[in-house]
Amino acid sequence: MIFRLADRPSHRTDRRCGIKYKIRELQLQEQAEIERILSELSQEAAAYTQALVDNQTYLYASGFYFAKASYALELGAQILKIAGRSLLT
Repeated sequence: MIFRLADRPSHRTDRRCGIKYKIRELQLQEQAEIERILSELSQEAAAYTQALVDNQTYLYASGFYFAKASYALELGAQILKIAGRSLLT
C-alpha cells in the first residue's frame, strides 16, 4: 500500500490542540491574577470605607446646594427674610 503525505495523520492537529490548551490555560491564569489584584485593592480600600462614605455625603450635599443656588441665580431670586432672619435652607 502506498501512502501519500496527505493521507498520513497530521501532527498539526495535535499541535493546534496543544496551542488551544495553552491559550486556555493562560486565560485562566490571567483571570486568577485579575481576581487576586481586585481582592487586594478591595482589602486596601476597606480601611477607608467610613471616610469614603463621609466624602460621598458631603459631595452630594454640596452639589445639591450649588444646584439650588445656581437655579436661584437663573430666576433672579432673592433671600427671603422674616423678622430679620434669612430663611435659607
